[in-house]
Amino acid sequence: MHLNRFDLNLLIALDALLREKNVTRAGERMYLSQSAMSGALQRLRDYFGDDLLVRCGRELELTPRAQALVDPVREILLRVQVALEVEPKFDPATATRSFSIVMSDYCFVAFMREVIIRLQHEAPGISCRIEPLDVLSVKRLEDGDVNFCLFPEMPSLNRMIADADKSASVRRMKLFTDEWVCALWRDHPTVGDSLTLEQYLALPHAVADFGVGTHTVEDLALRRDGLTLISPVAYAGFSALPLLLAGTSMIATIQRRLAQFLESQLPIKLLTPPVALAPLQETLFWHERHEFEPGHMWLRKVLLEVAQRF
Repeated sequence: MHLNRFDLNLLIALDALLREKNVTRAGERMYLSQSAMSGALQRLRDYFGDDLLVRCGRELELTPRAQALVDPVREILLRVQVALEVEPKFDPATATRSFSIVMSDYCFVAFMREVIIRLQHEAPGISCRIEPLDVLSVKRLEDGDVNFCLFPEMPSLNRMIADADKSASVRRMKLFTDEWVCALWRDHPTVGDSLTLEQYLALPHAVADFGVGTHTVEDLALRRDGLTLISPVAYAGFSALPLLLAGTSMIATIQRRLAQFLESQLPIKLLTPPVALAPLQETLFWHERHEFEPGHMWLRKVLLEVAQRF
């Protein structure tokens, strides 16, 4: 094979085909017609001397040769993209750029609002697209679909932590820790200024539930101590739970910084949990390809400085 025989524009088409495993969807990704994408696939087949995509039932599957190309082709394109984005100097006051960050609803409400305030003052042309956490977050970071992941290093997210640990290309930086508090209606009918274990177990709980295979710090502590809760409400997040408490006997265990922000806006009070709950360590993750890219370096610095004052 000779590079001068290969149309480098086909690399983008090859990446789309390898990722989508579907000619129509690959064409949509590149804003090309199905016939144009089919033509690109034929040229790629001619060059590699391999079908690349083969019919398997109603779906297309990658050949072994195509499977071996997935990561190298994606990494080449990402490196090129980073090289094109790099500026000799990054001036936040004049830069216009968008960063995508994966984080929990807790981080968005309690932490990111402080970051946005700073960006509005120092970098009005910088925008941030915030996306929710899921089990593929680290893979999306490696694939270049997102710029940063911010999530806690805790057992309930063991899949993401394991993915980050085994990837030699993912970098990390600890940002901040937080504690847990119990939030209740300010005029709770049976709980005053303190919360006993007996009350805690007897009260109905509004809990965060992120699906099968995940557990909150509270879940793990209860399992450790052999305790169970009454949970009439479960929601895939923390920030909305305090909204349910007014006028009820329910209790919600949430992060202290989130709770203190909401306490000034809602008729709730905050009490110390009667069970020992491990603190939360929020960590920032990014890919090594952006390690020395000025814009990324600047935003990492901003995130760390906001966290240090958080």
